[in-house]
Amino acid sequence: MGLVGAVLSFVCAGLLSVYLPVKRVYSSVPQLSLILWFIGCNVIQGVNGLLWNSNVELRAMVWCDIGELGHDGNFLKKSDADYFEATRFTIAAKVGIAGALVCLARDVELFASTRSIVTNPIVVRNRLILDFFLCLIFPLFCLLFRKLSCLDEIIYSAHDSTLDLFVQDHRFDLFKDLGCVASFHRSVNGSLAMFVPVMFLSCLGFALCGTST
Repeated sequence: MGLVGAVLSFVCAGLLSVYLPVKRVYSSVPQLSLILWFIGCNVIQGVNGLLWNSNVELRAMVWCDIGELGHDGNFLKKSDADYFEATRFTIAAKVGIAGALVCLARDVELFASTRSIVTNPIVVRNRLILDFFLCLIFPLFCLLFRKLSCLDEIIYSAHDSTLDLFVQDHRFDLFKDLGCVASFHRSVNGSLAMFVPVMFLSCLGFALCGTST
């Protein structure tokens, strides 16, 4: 990736932003959330490419969601202030993108079918609730679930999430030119917890697209 990839990521984020004022986009929860998730991912990849261009130096630890690291290599306790964490956002974005694609595939399947489009307010409301849940609420729950912990003293002082106990053996992986990437425990349980929601939503969207032909 490196510098070229970082520039392309920012360019892609800018091009995607052009569609935000379009009425067809901002009036549709799946389309709007899909573009916002993609913009966020591109910005993160761009920042990673700039920070770790041709190097793997340990820097911007807060950005990579590991808290502060002491000179002796031991984890220090996070402050009470909340902050944006790139690896946590990318985990939520994977779920959000898959959820938005399911909603779009559902609409395509409905338009392609011979069924009439129901305009009953209750049906429209339920459809909107499902869109919000799959595109925003469920991904944000996956993001915030790592903060809901009563076991943080069992893990490390810098770890504040129950999910980390089962999924992550360390906070992130660092790659040259790519930057920090969310880590997960290389086990069956860890893999299932990280990939099953995304795989399920992706397969569901694929099935809906298949039925629309």
